[in-house]
Amino acid sequence: MPKGKSIPLIRWRSIELGTLFQRVEAFIDIVWMVALFVKITVCFLSAQVCLSHLSRSGDYYSFLFPTGLLVWTMSCHLAP
Repeated sequence: MPKGKSIPLIRWRSIELGTLFQRVEAFIDIVWMVALFVKITVCFLSAQVCLSHLSRSGDYYSFLFPTGLLVWTMSCHLAP
């Protein structure tokens, strides 16, 4: 190698921050939606198990439709 020329060890690239933040924001939105779905599912399942325990019923399947209908109507009523 000729004297005076060096090999760059680190090459800097320009990073467009706008594009980077848009991609990070989309990823965070997806993670947030998945976490929200899991949270609602766990809360709904725990409500079903509690209702079946309070009514001394053997299964919670008989409460699925009425509770789901109640949640749906209340969500439509509270957030039109």
